Amino acid sequence: MDSAVDPVVEIEDVQRTYGSFAALSGVDLRVEPGRIHALLGPNGAGKTTLLRIVTGLIEPTEGRVKVMGRDSKEHGMALRKYIGFVPSGDRAFYLRLSAMENLAFFGRMQGLTRSEALRRGTECIKDVGLADAGNRRVGNYSHGMQKRLAVARALMVTPPVLLVDEATHDLDPDGARRIQQLVSDAASRGAGVLWTTQRLEEIRGFADQVTVISHGRARFTGTVPELMARANTRRYLIYVRPRPGAPTDVERWREALGAEADLVGSGLDSEHLILVVSDEAVLGSSIARLDAAGADVLSCSEERSRIEAAFLDLTAADAPDTTSRPPSQSLPSADHPSRVRLQVAADQLTPAPAEPTGPRDRLPPVLTEMRKLPAFGRRDLLIQLSYRTAYLSEVLSLSLQTVVFAFVAKLVDPTKIPVDAGVGNPYLAFVAVGIAVAAFMQLGLSRVVAAIQTEQALGTLDSLLVTPTAFPTIQLGSAMYDAVYVPLRTAIFLTAVSLAFGVRFHASGFLPAAAVLFLFVPVVWGIGVVAAAGVLTFRRGANLIGFAAAASSLTSGAFFPLTLFPRWISAVAKYNPMALTLRLMRDVLINGAGWSSISGGLVALAVSALVSLSLGTVAFRAAVARERRLGTIGLY
Repeated sequence: MDSAVDPVVEIEDVQRTYGSFAALSGVDLRVEPGRIHALLGPNGAGKTTLLRIVTGLIEPTEGRVKVMGRDSKEHGMALRKYIGFVPSGDRAFYLRLSAMENLAFFGRMQGLTRSEALRRGTECIKDVGLADAGNRRVGNYSHGMQKRLAVARALMVTPPVLLVDEATHDLDPDGARRIQQLVSDAASRGAGVLWTTQRLEEIRGFADQVTVISHGRARFTGTVPELMARANTRRYLIYVRPRPGAPTDVERWREALGAEADLVGSGLDSEHLILVVSDEAVLGSSIARLDAAGADVLSCSEERSRIEAAFLDLTAADAPDTTSRPPSQSLPSADHPSRVRLQVAADQLTPAPAEPTGPRDRLPPVLTEMRKLPAFGRRDLLIQLSYRTAYLSEVLSLSLQTVVFAFVAKLVDPTKIPVDAGVGNPYLAFVAVGIAVAAFMQLGLSRVVAAIQTEQALGTLDSLLVTPTAFPTIQLGSAMYDAVYVPLRTAIFLTAVSLAFGVRFHASGFLPAAAVLFLFVPVVWGIGVVAAAGVLTFRRGANLIGFAAAASSLTSGAFFPLTLFPRWISAVAKYNPMALTLRLMRDVLINGAGWSSISGGLVALAVSALVSLSLGTVAFRAAVARERRLGTIGLY
């Protein structure tokens, strides 16, 4: 490949510290289009940290990262569409959804239409060998299957940058070979690949460049043959016995070897020794010296590969830094078939595309974001449908509350209820509306916080944040399901109360009531996102959400008229969106008010929704930015 080719990823003096601990200490690295760059290192070397910095999930303490020639800190959102990311571990999918539904959802987040996402998902899931399991829930997948699914997701939009973190870890040999072939094919189409691994054997014949990283520092950057050449010695396990009648004299044998080789114990038994041969010596010469000294070498095998020898030398705690020179551009050799493949086909390689393929290239950004919203609604609907007992529990809870308040209604003086007496049972009509709205307030707030915690625990928060999806889209999209479900559920609930207890609601009020609830949903979601941002930041406080929702319901007049409360509560209720929602709904459903009577209230509720969503967006954006700075966004 031409050394003048612009890299798709350029990492310059990147450092990342956590307090006094340096996870990365001045790493430099280039990934060129059409090439596989292996990042090789032991556990805790800093490989995953570096990949998360490239994706934007973590901010570097110092240094700069460029993707497609642009600074990732300044253009983070715009650069996500260039990156396909395969995370380590198996915390990356919605476990209650099928594999195909997961791929369809994340394809939509990448800007594909649903039909395109399903088509690409079908192709990619077949490529990774999961076609027969595409309709199974991901929660029933093994670790290896989830790894392959992560590769399928990363390849959905043929990205010009592919970041692969420990993709073959815990995979069987056939699965590992399949993944390597898919990644190799992506590189052949022009993608630049950064591949992290601990498996030394997989980089030979696969990677074009390799960087060895240890203790947060890049110890070596070059080709695989160059890495092998760094091994100063070769080690062989020999089975040796003295000739009949001669004693075992290891010291005599060592003297016979001279400076070109040495013998050390193998840890097995006295007849199995390690023959350490210097790089300049010839193995046959060393064996001949042993023979002359009265030792019969019955077998000889390489104890470890030269890649392993070089790796162990480089990752020692006191290993010198050998990355001062730029990555080598040496010619391919027979020892590196992958480089031969790429060099021969260099004139046929597809240059890394300026934009990944997909319909988002043909649409304005706002329309692209708006088109993603239904995908959130479908995701949440399918997840909620998978919790059938939760639905049953919710229905039973609402029914029990209604029955309890039906008995309470017998003790209440109907003249003190500020509603039209013609509804049949004034207090039950009054409290039924309160139960419906309060139930959503409690459920909605807790659901937002629980959703953020669940996304964080499952790793799907990371998966969302590495897609080119804006924060407002994630927030609005997450409210889509409730925006439809809550008005529908409320209508069904109030109809059931009317039929069971003879409460007469005005039929003309159902549509205005639905409009009121539609505006109230984003108010609740905005407040919930602010609370979720606090939980994300401080890792506590989730248990206070239920208390806050109950207190808000009580002081907004959900169950009893505000005239029964102290004046200060009535004064505060004027600024409580829930109190406004209850008043508007009771006006249209019980008192028969029309659209004109509630228009001012609808405007006030719309303003509240806008303010609430804006505050939620700002708070959540700030919380995520803080987590990125601290590097703890994936911790739960």
